[in-house]
Amino acid sequence: MPTFDLETTYLSLDGQGRVAVHPVDPGFWETMDGNPAILTNLVGVYAGGADWPHWEMHPEGDEILVLLEAHDHDPRRWR
Repeated sequence: MPTFDLETTYLSLDGQGRVAVHPVDPGFWETMDGNPAILTNLVGVYAGGADWPHWEMHPEGDEILVLLEAHDHDPRRWR
């Protein structure tokens, strides 16, 4: 199985077993709404050391956030 970093490569899931891989580049967020390869649910990891400086709204969907806390902040070494 190939490995990847969820901070730079996101997964999208369709809820029926299909998974698509999406490299994240500077234009990812601006073009994702028109990207037919993105399935229903998006999975990624975001590093953060403080409160987010902005609010978000998702009028056509939900968002689930999971806070991970560890002394080693490199997710490639989490097991």
